[in-house]
Amino acid sequence: MEELKNKVFILGLDGGTWKILDPLLQKGLMPNLKKMVEEGTKGTLRSTVPPLTPPAWTSFQTGVNPGKHGIFDFLGFDPTKKKTYVVNSNSIPLKTIWDIASNSGKKVITVNVPLTYPPKREPNRITIGCMLSPKENVDIVWPKEIFEKYIKRSGYKILGAYSTGSLKDSAIEAIINEATEVERARIEVSRRLMADYPWDLFMLQIQSTDHVQHFFSHYLDPDSPDFGSHKYALVSKFYQELDEEVGKLVQSLDENVTVIIASDHGFHYFKKYVNINPLLRTQGFLEESESLEVNVIEKCIKFLRRNKILMWSAKIFLSTSIQLKILAAVNNVNAKDWFRAKVFMPRGGIFASIFINDKVCLQSIQKKLLNY
Repeated sequence: MEELKNKVFILGLDGGTWKILDPLLQKGLMPNLKKMVEEGTKGTLRSTVPPLTPPAWTSFQTGVNPGKHGIFDFLGFDPTKKKTYVVNSNSIPLKTIWDIASNSGKKVITVNVPLTYPPKREPNRITIGCMLSPKENVDIVWPKEIFEKYIKRSGYKILGAYSTGSLKDSAIEAIINEATEVERARIEVSRRLMADYPWDLFMLQIQSTDHVQHFFSHYLDPDSPDFGSHKYALVSKFYQELDEEVGKLVQSLDENVTVIIASDHGFHYFKKYVNINPLLRTQGFLEESESLEVNVIEKCIKFLRRNKILMWSAKIFLSTSIQLKILAAVNNVNAKDWFRAKVFMPRGGIFASIFINDKVCLQSIQKKLLNY
């Protein structure tokens, strides 16, 4: 009797949340996902602390919380070298599910899974890197021939060239169309890999769900004051197209494949944004920088933020990885002043990552921040 060869296909929806997906299912806009839910099961899981893409997907891959794998943000911080850096696969200190499976002789393929760049050059592995890859070239894949055969002339993009310079219908449609084409190409490459190579464990991660929601979650969330049927219809087209492409992919799988759909964190529109470093400064924990070098860089950043055309151009033409490297470089200049402070936060507007140089003031900091 021939041995049953079970396979597992994992679809990652970055930022996927039932708060947005359930209404789409109820309206009949995502029939394929609805069918999978009805034939299987679903639930709402608690994300990591902090609920960000790098720590959450790393916990998914390693089975441990951020306190154990050490990934808390897109940027890491090395207190010995006093430098920040962009996290990648080399930042993960533990074996991942991909390592364990491939080392056990299973064939593993991952497409766009966060923190799989640079790809591990191991047998039984095919890897196409993630959003933190610098650009679409031969270095983001393993084995190398995958790039020439599947990426180079396929229209594959790590991310779309998104700009939110306008909220006109035409601008929204342009972003939705770009996101749709990015994921359509990614799914098609995945389909070809599935057909051409043997595999036991395959994961495809969809990043554009997160990006679309960063731009337009206030149009999708019924609790948002900006919610309205017209904008909802424009943005929901992305989910309709995604559902159609995912449906085709899942329907191509044989009956011995278990399908798992997972998300790293949820989503919610926000009304206020708190920059932690100025707050720490007003509470007397962080002093103003006297460094000419720091002040010049900060003035340049403020100029870019005021000049929307330049800021949008930077977002369009610079990859996420390059943008983060620039931010890390700015942080590394600031580090000269941070280490003279009692407490500091390398990325003042993001979750967690508050570094304390003076542990005596820890309770005072907690009290002041909680009562702010």
